[in-house]
Amino acid sequence: MCFFKKKNKTEQTIDAKQNIAAMAASVDVLISLSKENEDLVDILKQIQDKVKYFNPTQKEDVLALDKKIENKLGDLKIELNKAKQKGDYTTATEIANDIKDVLVVERNAKASM
Repeated sequence: MCFFKKKNKTEQTIDAKQNIAAMAASVDVLISLSKENEDLVDILKQIQDKVKYFNPTQKEDVLALDKKIENKLGDLKIELNKAKQKGDYTTATEIANDIKDVLVVERNAKASM
């Protein structure tokens, strides 16, 4: 007996919107953590602008990319905490650029297909 009900399209869209809002909130936190590095803040603001305007979707490949972006944002948060201690933001900047230049671009391309 299965107690899980498949979500209808409206519920799936609401979930997608909530995930996008959560990603945008994560970027807000990252911006506040990286105030010492203006270049990184600029990159994060670019990511924030793009994430804010993601279109909610039910496409599995796009949802998988959303999950990758969420994971990378988590990795970036960990790296930012390390960078604050070391004073070296090189790795954090590389991760942020990877999110901005690869994952976000790929997500937007797949979402528009």
